[in-house]
Amino acid sequence: MKKFTLIELLIVIAIIAILASLLLPALNKARERGKAINCVSRIRQCGIAAITYSDSFDGYLCPTGWEGLDLAPTPWSTTLLNLKFLDPRGIRECPSMVPSPTGSSPSRTYGMVAYYKADSTFWDQTYFPFLNMKRISKFYTWTPAVKKPSDVIYLADSADFDADGNAWRQSWMFFFFPNKSTSNYKIHMRHSRKANVFVLDGHVGSYGSSTLINRYKFMNKINDNSGELFY
Repeated sequence: MKKFTLIELLIVIAIIAILASLLLPALNKARERGKAINCVSRIRQCGIAAITYSDSFDGYLCPTGWEGLDLAPTPWSTTLLNLKFLDPRGIRECPSMVPSPTGSSPSRTYGMVAYYKADSTFWDQTYFPFLNMKRISKFYTWTPAVKKPSDVIYLADSADFDADGNAWRQSWMFFFFPNKSTSNYKIHMRHSRKANVFVLDGHVGSYGSSTLINRYKFMNKINDNSGELFY
């Protein structure tokens, strides 16, 4: 039996390395596509749980809530977990996000549109063109208040960003037309520059900045702390 020479072995190793370098990007893309599909399933389940809350409480939407504020309800995911509308397992977390360094708390989940805040004077029609009312106070029922449920992105991939512009944890809410510059509470287009969203009419979509800005009326500010949309 002929033995391989050292040169022949090196050539084989080099060929294997080249093939691996060609295949790895394709494998990584396939892995990310799988995570994006899993994310769609998870955000749909969270959206259905939120609609179940509305059906159970006379049409009132689940409050977005606030973390660490005594006067406000807990974040929406905690509310739904406590009511057993939401599975306590990992469906509330996007599989494409690195686990939060602060731990897997219920508030590290998909962002709900932040229509609730302790200061109810903030919520003018300017910031919520999809509502029939000029000003809301804490909670509202979506049936009479929302003009068209298909216009309202209710849940979305979201994140808080650090000073270098890196998403470091999921956030339980996102601001629609934020009233101040902040690197937190942003829609995060992390799936090939698209964000998975649950719309109030019950459908789930994966949308890039063009659709989010032109169809859903988000600000035309990308990776800008005064806007809502980040990559």
